[in-house]
Amino acid sequence: MKKEAKYATITEAARYPFKRIWRLFYAFWVFIPIFGIIVFMGYLLKLIRSVVKETDDEPPAFGKIMSNFYLGLNFLFFFVIYFIIMGVLGYITSYVSLLIWPFMLFSIYVNLIMPILYTQLAEKRKLSAGINLILATKIIRYNLKAFIIMMLKQIALLFIWAFASLPIITIIFSIPAMLYSANYLFADFYKKAKKPRR
Repeated sequence: MKKEAKYATITEAARYPFKRIWRLFYAFWVFIPIFGIIVFMGYLLKLIRSVVKETDDEPPAFGKIMSNFYLGLNFLFFFVIYFIIMGVLGYITSYVSLLIWPFMLFSIYVNLIMPILYTQLAEKRKLSAGINLILATKIIRYNLKAFIIMMLKQIALLFIWAFASLPIITIIFSIPAMLYSANYLFADFYKKAKKPRR
């Protein structure tokens, strides 16, 4: 029987972004159209991978810009592939009414497991890992309770960062912190949930 893993708490996730507080400002790359957004997407993959691989206990250093850019392109292609797949399925569904509900349920399911899929992408750095629905489903199926609790923690963190954003000036910290802490929780869950069952 698999021993119950100790998953990250809300407090740990909330503290994570502030272990190197100036690294929150990496999020400002998104203000550079297209290129900067892709670069920051790549950095988020690096952050996720550092949690999964346990190479850092804090947000990682930014590293080389072009390295993040190429990682970000993987992230971008990942979403493009899913938009195409869902678009094609949606088009087919529009002509076959019996498929509407199955398609809607599938869409909801994919959206729920999307963070697990892009965490797989971050770990393996291969698009094939990012679209491995079977592996993501197994991870969640065998750790359903932990997954639900983790999603509830995400909701709690969302309220925390929303409340922290009430003074407008704090948005420069709270929005990046929300992104970092959310991905930290996803990566922590994935890292511990994918370990072999005993």
